Amino acid sequence: MTRTPASRAIRLLAVTLLATILVGCGGSEDPSPRASKSSAPPPESLREADPCSFLPRSRVTAYDLKKVGKDISETSRSCTWTSAKFSMMILVRWDSQTLVDFGQAFPVPGEDDVNLDGVGVVIGKSDVRPACASVFLPEQGTVVQLVVGDKRPSTADAACERVKTIGASTIQEIRDQNLLDAEPSAAASTTS
Repeated sequence: MTRTPASRAIRLLAVTLLATILVGCGGSEDPSPRASKSSAPPPESLREADPCSFLPRSRVTAYDLKKVGKDISETSRSCTWTSAKFSMMILVRWDSQTLVDFGQAFPVPGEDDVNLDGVGVVIGKSDVRPACASVFLPEQGTVVQLVVGDKRPSTADAACERVKTIGASTIQEIRDQNLLDAEPSAAASTTS
C-alpha cells in the first residue's frame, strides 16, 4: 500500500494525539469536574458542552485522576486527565476526518457489539502502545471518543477494560445532562 502525503499527515496527527494522551502534561488544575455557577444556560448540544463535565466525580476519586488539560477548537472539545497508572481523554469532535483518525490511531479491533449504558460503541486498540479507545455517535455529525493509555507494563486489553468501565459512567453522565437521547444509538463505524 502506497501512503500519500495526506495519509502520512493524518497518521502523524493521530500518533501525536495518542502520544499527548499517554504522556500527559504536568499541571495542578482542579481534579474534579464542577458545575458552573455562572448564569449561562446549560448547553443544548454536545458541541457546546464542557467535556470535563462528562467524567463523574466518583471516577475521578476512584482512579485518583488529576485534570491536566482542556482544549477547545473550531471542530472539537477535549479534556485530559492522568493518574499513576494511566492517562485518559474525552474528546468531542464534529469534523469529517474524525472516524478516519480514530481508525488509524486505534487500528486493532476490540470486542464486537460493545454496549455501554445502552449505547453501541466501537472499541479499537493501538498497535504501538498499551492504549484503547471507544467511539460513538450521540447526535448527527458529532462523535465522542474516550481514550485510555495505560502505562507500561500494562496492555491494550487492560486499557480497554478501563475504557468500558469509565465509558459507561461517561455515557450516563452525558445522558444525565440531557445531552443524549434516552434511546440507544447505533454504533459508529470506522469503515465506509
